Amino acid sequence: MKVAIAGWHYDHRTVAENAAYFLKNGYDYFSSVGFRFVPVIQNKTEGKHLAEVLDEINANAGEKDARRLTVHYNLPDPAKTEDVEKFLASIDDIYDWEQQYGHLHILSFDVWYPGIFFMVKYIVEKFAGTKVHIAFEDYCLNGMDADNAALHKAHPFYELIDAGHMNIREYKNGGKNDYESFSRAYDKLDLPVIETHIHNNDGLKDWHRPILDPEMLGNEKGHFDLEMYLNLLKDRKLNDVILTVEIMPYLYGNPGVMGDAIALHDLRYVRALCKKLGI
Repeated sequence: MKVAIAGWHYDHRTVAENAAYFLKNGYDYFSSVGFRFVPVIQNKTEGKHLAEVLDEINANAGEKDARRLTVHYNLPDPAKTEDVEKFLASIDDIYDWEQQYGHLHILSFDVWYPGIFFMVKYIVEKFAGTKVHIAFEDYCLNGMDADNAALHKAHPFYELIDAGHMNIREYKNGGKNDYESFSRAYDKLDLPVIETHIHNNDGLKDWHRPILDPEMLGNEKGHFDLEMYLNLLKDRKLNDVILTVEIMPYLYGNPGVMGDAIALHDLRYVRALCKKLGI
């Protein structure tokens, strides 16, 4: 399986520097966050530089046309008209940058508010026919309504599952966060899963701790069991799903290079589990 890093928790480097660092140190994809990515591409010089960094990595890997970038963005509150206008304008900017440079693989979105379908539709239709895959995090978890189903039929889009969030939902729903409870949650999904965020917690709070965080692993019942989750993806033949390590080491006393070391340590663990499971 391919592994990405959620690169917005490493503020001691720029977006381009983080992309270069993590891709050169073993991650398959670099994920930027919208509020940091958009200002970069709105600056012609910085946007070109980011593309050149990705071009160089591709050239060194002998994969000229590889798409190693994903971007994760927040849908704004639809009641805030000015925020929505700025957001939709930024979607146009992302589209223009992508058309010029061709590096974006997945453009995904957090969905926090009701009444956002008009933005979902705008984004999906904007990127229809391109090589960019549009995904929404923890969206339509109980199946699609008629509007989303019709849109998906016309222009396919995808699900991004945050496995840490699923761990909390399932643990709080009867104290079960095992293979069977995760499997039942996956059974309800209509949208195809293209990416999944992985991080650890205690089943109660969205800590975004490292996968191998000893405090979380010490919570025998509540912690997120990555090996179980990978077995679930394997059994469902979801071997092409991108595993995005979305940890926040700086929040727990590990800023800067210490956070880098933790992110690379988690990467080695994920790789070892994938090798063990043959995925």
